[in-house]
Amino acid sequence: MRRDDGAAYLHRLRRTRYSVSSTECDRPPSKVTGGEKKSEFLGYSIPKGMRVVAFFLEDDAREIQDKLNSMSGGSFGGRLAVYTRDDFFRDKIRMAVSSPPFRDRVKQICAQHRADLIVMDNLAHLIGADYNNSAKIHEVFSFTWELTRLNASVIIAAHPRKRSKGDGMFNPNVTLRNSPEDFFEEVMGSSHFVNSCGSLWGIERNIETNRTDFLGGTQRLNGEQSLMLLEKSEDGSFRLVTDDWEESKRLALNTVPRRKAWELLPLGWFTYTDAD
Repeated sequence: MRRDDGAAYLHRLRRTRYSVSSTECDRPPSKVTGGEKKSEFLGYSIPKGMRVVAFFLEDDAREIQDKLNSMSGGSFGGRLAVYTRDDFFRDKIRMAVSSPPFRDRVKQICAQHRADLIVMDNLAHLIGADYNNSAKIHEVFSFTWELTRLNASVIIAAHPRKRSKGDGMFNPNVTLRNSPEDFFEEVMGSSHFVNSCGSLWGIERNIETNRTDFLGGTQRLNGEQSLMLLEKSEDGSFRLVTDDWEESKRLALNTVPRRKAWELLPLGWFTYTDAD
């Protein structure tokens, strides 16, 4: 298991799930994704379509376009607006929360598209890579709270710090599956960043199996979180792995009390009454 994907931090989760679907946000609401209606995502029902504004401040614009086209079949149905670093470079706007023109432009875009969800990728560009500056982290969240006043949820993506066996910090036992709390603590940045988030989502790829662990939760709301196993489809989107019994068992029995309870169950087939 190697940590090379990252973690996402959700400031405020106001809706159960959302439907990502388009490059234009002025069309009527829909649940269209990839040319067909979707009623669920990773096993969760989609109650209705949502408008999403994503700021990809690191990746190449053409690569993002190619990936989205592959996932959608060329159409997102009017629900997704994507802005990249090129949009800010063109207008000579410095990408940092400390820059008033950047803040004003982001708020203008989100208000224009009536965003339900705002995605910021990633933390490094919002703080000018000054990870351990608590004042800058606080500035990020002051701005985030401003954005939530638009009646939107905000996701800020961040990466765990790079580690090597020779830096004295390498601990192969710290994985999203085995130790989610320690995994999130290893995110780049001041602890003020993690502590300011309402919910923490993590994603970690296993290079050996080419599968991905995803942990989602509403930790601050009710203290709950759950882990699921994903793998990529041919179009690059994630799908839930449901046909691997051993993996499903390992995910379910991820605490000592659960493993002890499992050992008390009778062997072979049994009813709910038998288990009770």
